[in-house]
Amino acid sequence: MTSPTSAPELFVAAVSSQIGDLVDIGDAVAAGHCAPALARSTAMQSAATSEDVAPPDLAASAAEKALKHSGIDPESIGLLLHANFTYQGHDIWPAASYVQRRTGARRALALEIRQASNGGMAALQIAANYLGSSSLDHALITTGDRFVQPHFDRWRSDPGTVYGDGGTALILGTEGFAQLIAIHSRSEPELERMHRGDDPFARTSLQYRTPVNLDLLKRQYISRAGSGTTVARVSRGLLDVVAAALDDSGLTIDDVAHVVVPNFGRRRLEAGFLTPLGIPIEKTLWEWTRTVGHLGPGDQIAGLDHLLRTRTVAEGDHCLMLGVGAGFSWTCAILRFTDTCRANGARLDRS
Repeated sequence: MTSPTSAPELFVAAVSSQIGDLVDIGDAVAAGHCAPALARSTAMQSAATSEDVAPPDLAASAAEKALKHSGIDPESIGLLLHANFTYQGHDIWPAASYVQRRTGARRALALEIRQASNGGMAALQIAANYLGSSSLDHALITTGDRFVQPHFDRWRSDPGTVYGDGGTALILGTEGFAQLIAIHSRSEPELERMHRGDDPFARTSLQYRTPVNLDLLKRQYISRAGSGTTVARVSRGLLDVVAAALDDSGLTIDDVAHVVVPNFGRRRLEAGFLTPLGIPIEKTLWEWTRTVGHLGPGDQIAGLDHLLRTRTVAEGDHCLMLGVGAGFSWTCAILRFTDTCRANGARLDRS
């Protein structure tokens, strides 16, 4: 999907996150929640947990901070996209409308994005397309998830990844501190069964097992599709979307100063992303991601927020943001920091 950002130019105007309390992985191992082998293979230190705050409230809190610190009028938001992975707290209920009410974005079209871990980045693509073909000033993207029992076991439902709870928010507009110079997405529907397995369609959630067991579903899929074919399809999707974004921006991977990738465990991160793309781990936010865990669709926005709060970015620096989600879908965006005062000053104004 070609980037629409040539007319008008689009910028990240604000970014924020609301991360849960950190639980040390050593304590989780001692309590029998996390297998010692998983702790070793992922090299995780902790995971963010939110026992009392629901996902839409995590998202709305992040959005309120983004609006406050940017000074953007909520009524200038023309599109609100809320991406999520897990149960939002009520049945047959639009969480995006709740976030809209909380934030005061009353004039916005509020919609929910359900594309698993690529939801936040897919929302960025949709928002860019929407703003690029309209006269709207701003789009607000939020994510909010918590990975809790009985539906999901953050330590065991998906071996290779430890899941964390949090909400994020990003405002895209025609002014800001980082220009969106390229964004591309692609899908590979032949992989959708990897998260469906051999189960027939259920009448209700959790009908076949509790909690979700993604490893079982993956093994069932691979037994039919074959490991080689599966790996080739996943790799092709990743490499194609990154190549398209780099080509559109006129950059090579070596030109990119900062890389924000999914918050996976060390082994999965290196095998699935860093090695195929030739990215040194020092360009990523690994030392932070290993403390919070995989936030579902919120990894990239939270990562950008962390980058701005903890590192100095220089004018002209490029940041590559990469998402992947069940289905499968991939999205790659490239930002160019254009206003270093606003970007580096963001850290001075965060709670």
